[in-house]
Amino acid sequence: MKRSGRGIGDDAQESERNITVRQIGILAFDGFSLLGTSAISEIFQIANEIQNSRGHCNKPYNVTFYSGKGATVQSSSLIDVWTHACDPSDVQALDAVFIADGPGVQDALQDTRVMDWLSELLSRRKLISPIGNGKALLDIALRDMQVHGELMSAAATERNRFGLLQEEIGRANPSDEALKMVGNDMGEEAAREIAVRIRPVGGDGLSLIFVPTREGAVTEKIRVAAQWIRQNCDQVTSVREAVSVAAMSERNFQRRFKEELGVTPFEYLTQARLDVTSRLLVETPLSIESIARQCGWASGARLSRVFKRCLGVTPTEFRARVASKKMRARS
Repeated sequence: MKRSGRGIGDDAQESERNITVRQIGILAFDGFSLLGTSAISEIFQIANEIQNSRGHCNKPYNVTFYSGKGATVQSSSLIDVWTHACDPSDVQALDAVFIADGPGVQDALQDTRVMDWLSELLSRRKLISPIGNGKALLDIALRDMQVHGELMSAAATERNRFGLLQEEIGRANPSDEALKMVGNDMGEEAAREIAVRIRPVGGDGLSLIFVPTREGAVTEKIRVAAQWIRQNCDQVTSVREAVSVAAMSERNFQRRFKEELGVTPFEYLTQARLDVTSRLLVETPLSIESIARQCGWASGARLSRVFKRCLGVTPTEFRARVASKKMRARS
């Protein structure tokens, strides 16, 4: 009998070659919010770490930031991020695209390179998941395609996967979409592990430190106001500014916000700032004073007092604790 001449090493190498690398795009722009995009990047980074711990050298996910012109864009918290230009010829290679949110969305709507790129993604029926008000970019791209008759009926019927119907765009949580992709590619166990690792454990989690709210049942005015608070938490000086966004009386706004979300507007603002702060503490080497300025705190001392009261540790202790956890997870 003729032997194949293949050994265990050959099988391992073939298995390594068969691992498909998913290309993940994150669409950013000047003034984008680092909060939501960091959560998406973190999910795929942890997935790569898990794959490596399983003995695979190849990373299953490659995350690339894109913008209209490419090069450096600046987030709303003044952190520079390098991006690739939105080139329609690159669309075919992408498996999924997440659209950032933030105060820079309105300017991005005027960028024809961004809109043409999104239209190409839609025409090729790629998975697109907008974060927060990044949905506005997808809405316009979809509308333009419908006007020009470019949206294929076959794509419209696949709404559960691609979210192409106007009324359904943006309903799926982007983090859930990312976790679902990991679950399909690497198994539900990996997705569950990531879900646990990105959520707080014992009050010192990496992100998502918000107390439970009932955002799924909120009315439109309160939902818009809450989203505005999250997007502008680094600039808001008083929650009264959100009252005008909701177009309600201050008394009614305070009452409805508490009833529908389970926290007061001020508590929600504090939570939003803490969430952004926690990410900057973990993902950047910025000083406490610098982070305080970028996240809307009056000073580093003020940040430290609130952080200690709400999370039970100082910002410096939080940063060290999470760094220690990451090191243990990699060892």
